[in-house]
Amino acid sequence: MKILAIGDPHFRTDNIQETKDFTEELKKYLESNFDIDTIIVLGDILHTHEKLHTDALNAAVDFFKMLVSLERNSFVLVGNHDATSNSIFLTTNHWLNILKEWGTITVVDYPTKHNLSDDIFITMCPYVPEGRFIEALNLIPDWKDSKLIFGHQTLNGAKMGAIVAQEVEEWEDEYPLLISGHIHDKQKVKKNLYYTGSSLQHSYGEGSDKSLCLINIIKGEIKIEDVYLEIKRKKILYVDINNIEEVKEMLKDGIEYKIALKGDAVEEFKALKKSQIFKELSELENVKNIVFKTKTVEKLNDLTEDRPNVISDDFSEHLDQIVRNTNDRYLISFYEHIVYDKEDISEEDILIFE
Repeated sequence: MKILAIGDPHFRTDNIQETKDFTEELKKYLESNFDIDTIIVLGDILHTHEKLHTDALNAAVDFFKMLVSLERNSFVLVGNHDATSNSIFLTTNHWLNILKEWGTITVVDYPTKHNLSDDIFITMCPYVPEGRFIEALNLIPDWKDSKLIFGHQTLNGAKMGAIVAQEVEEWEDEYPLLISGHIHDKQKVKKNLYYTGSSLQHSYGEGSDKSLCLINIIKGEIKIEDVYLEIKRKKILYVDINNIEEVKEMLKDGIEYKIALKGDAVEEFKALKKSQIFKELSELENVKNIVFKTKTVEKLNDLTEDRPNVISDDFSEHLDQIVRNTNDRYLISFYEHIVYDKEDISEEDILIFE
């Protein structure tokens, strides 16, 4: 028995071509691997909660049309980004209702059992607010007898960049193996808790190790294998502004780049933008954009006498320490998103004052 788990595709208005390529490559893989019995999409198909964008929705619909055409048992979990808010608990208040009459597709917006054979079953659960996962699973009396659990949930030990989830909810050692979406970094938290990671990159700062999760159950034993599709990766290329002539040689096929030029003054960048080499780089198909980052560091001279406990004179390092010392995972996530262009995984609304 083989199950293919697909983590957090996030069809958005700014990744239409990427998700189309993803759908096409996934179709090729499934057509050549007809022994996969079950497909489970682990939630977050769309991205903007209750706000639907036509282009992204149409790309997602094409994705599900492809799955239906292959006539496999397909399940789709409702993720927090598919619902109207992060506070929903087992409701039908989500856009995936439109798929409920789509033949081989089952929408999981309530804990659901599926029999793989006469004596083996799996349990699937949609996203629920943090701390309520076990509460939701308990609606299926024998869920602990499941061969596998599939969910879209943050649990203790999950790593999100520099953040480690703590005091959220514990997945006990005696529970079945849980394969979950929601966290975009692939990781094995413990022997019975595995995050597949997102199936494609959602930002340039996000890691490029993106894959699908193939689960093979052989004589009762579970084996997990990464499946890599031929889709374009994203990467930030940091280059000193004085070495811009060497950039072309650094670029590789199959990667879309954001080029971050480092220099001492903004005037350098303004002058460079008028050059032929800048024009040539900007027109390359695999260069998304070119940005400038100053190397100038601000010193905290006024703090050295009044605040002798300051660890670093480098403003950026000091700011980094302050943010991380708060142990606020939402603040840290937002900070890493702004400073390092990492995916912002915070689940609460953040106000930005401009």
